[in-house]
Amino acid sequence: MLAVGWLLGGSVGVGTVLYALAVGPITQFFLPWFAYQVQPGLQRRGR
Repeated sequence: MLAVGWLLGGSVGVGTVLYALAVGPITQFFLPWFAYQVQPGLQRRGR
């Protein structure tokens, strides 16, 4: 996708490349902090 943006006339610098490479690992690190977890036994039963 980075190459497509560049081919369409966008600028690609060091910050763009670092962001593209870092967003995945950073998301994997922080996602468990914000994930909603249901405790067993408190789940609602459909009727």
